[in-house]
Amino acid sequence: MTEPEFPHFQEISRESYAQEKTSAERVSIDCARKIADDSFKRLLPDGVKTKNHYLFNVCDSAADIGWLWFGIKELEGKIRAFLYQIDIHPEAQGRGLGRELMEKLELEVHKVGGSEIALHVFSYNDRAIRLYKSLGYQSTDMTMFKELS
Repeated sequence: MTEPEFPHFQEISRESYAQEKTSAERVSIDCARKIADDSFKRLLPDGVKTKNHYLFNVCDSAADIGWLWFGIKELEGKIRAFLYQIDIHPEAQGRGLGRELMEKLELEVHKVGGSEIALHVFSYNDRAIRLYKSLGYQSTDMTMFKELS
């Protein structure tokens, strides 16, 4: 991803994250947007030049069809990648591109010395959960919610 492409990615990505937070955590859209803004400021303070963060456009036949963003950090002597975002635009979904992109993610993580990948997925996203499980990912924790009347 280039610097000129970053603002568009950031705008769409923040709004998408805010919508997901609203759906999953039942917070107002204004609250979710604040959370998303704060997260982006903290995680990507230097945009595409943020150290240890890797942002990619996903292209198919020269058309942009999504994004991939991961960061790395050392944890107990291992380089762990965290997948912050994988997004295949709706018109390109259902063609196996998510699986292909996850496999390419593994190659990119290896290139930067990584040996582990972690990610977060909202519990209502059954399609993504099935994909991740089929690729060997395992649940490591779970957050639960109950609304009291």
